[in-house]
Amino acid sequence: MYLATHELDFLIVYFDLDGNGKLSLDEFVKGIHGTMNKRRRAMVEKVFRALDHGDQGYLLIDDLVRRFNPSELPEVLSGEMTAEGRTNKMIASLEGARGMGEEIHHQISWGEWLSYYTEHSAGVIDDAEFVWRLERSWGVDEVDHDDERLGRLCALLRAKLEQTATGPAGATAKRQALRRIFKRYDRDESGNITPDEFALVLANYMIHVEEGQLGVVFNHFDQDGSGRIDFMEFIHYLYKDEEEM
Repeated sequence: MYLATHELDFLIVYFDLDGNGKLSLDEFVKGIHGTMNKRRRAMVEKVFRALDHGDQGYLLIDDLVRRFNPSELPEVLSGEMTAEGRTNKMIASLEGARGMGEEIHHQISWGEWLSYYTEHSAGVIDDAEFVWRLERSWGVDEVDHDDERLGRLCALLRAKLEQTATGPAGATAKRQALRRIFKRYDRDESGNITPDEFALVLANYMIHVEEGQLGVVFNHFDQDGSGRIDFMEFIHYLYKDEEEM
């Protein structure tokens, strides 16, 4: 393919992101992938904010490994990759997104996160599929969950728990009674409730959650994104509007 001088100059300017007059492999790859559209970038930003506890401006790799759930991704469902293998690939790609020669560390910046998903986006043609992959992988919905409906669910769960939390009156006694109930569902005695154990809580108290929304509800309780709910998280979310608890 023949390029005129002015066309070649345009390409060099386009690919030479740092303006040093040279084209690195990293710049070439980023130029080929292009940028994400508004919807995709907004979803990538939303997931980053959801995972960035404390607004630190970076994500910890250990937290990402705990939170990432590739079990519903096609490459895992088909048996092409294991869940562990897909997780390892994601982490390796994120660390590679910082560019050659940069120091390896255990944090992922917003720029590295954006670079990774810009590259990932290039391989996914459909916007809906791209968003779906992020929703399933990170447990973050593109459209915010209905806060009013979630509030009603929590109020119902709180009321049903208190009906079975028999004992003396008062905040301290109520907390102790709720802790006993919490331990009842902590079947592996880990001090935390897993997603399966949380589903059992809702089922036993006959609280219906729409299909596909259990993970969303669970993540509201799981405030540190550990994949488990400890007793303080459980109480804090149930009684977030009440000072006494």
